[in-house]
Amino acid sequence: MATTHKEVGEVVNKFFTKWFKSRVSLEDRWKSKEHLMDLNTEDMGARMDDFVKRCYLPEYEENKKRSEEERWWEKVGDRIVKEELVAALKRSKTEGAAGPSQVGVGILKMLNDEALETLLEFYNECLEKGGVPDSLNCALLKLLPKSDK
Repeated sequence: MATTHKEVGEVVNKFFTKWFKSRVSLEDRWKSKEHLMDLNTEDMGARMDDFVKRCYLPEYEENKKRSEEERWWEKVGDRIVKEELVAALKRSKTEGAAGPSQVGVGILKMLNDEALETLLEFYNECLEKGGVPDSLNCALLKLLPKSDK
């Protein structure tokens, strides 16, 4: 008997639900996002503290120094202006898969001024709120069979 899409979906849902429950949350590992961003290991055990310092600290210190010298984050929170959006679209490669939405960079490059303004408003709203709406923050999984079985 053939397996239905619903049955496959239930198996996948069960797997990922179990898998995510077995993972350590950011707060359990780091205490807070700020601790993670600062590589603050004060609330970790000695084993994790040693691991973080050996594996991440050298690159963290190098990148932190470069980011301060080159002022990487200086304007990251500023509102996006139309000229920046247009320049970013021009720099973007048109080739590549658009994904399930079928809205790729090529389509965005063809937007008229009114549509670009709407896109710009959306991007700036996401910037102000610190994220994208939940309706856009989802994924579509398509299972690819590896054999006849």
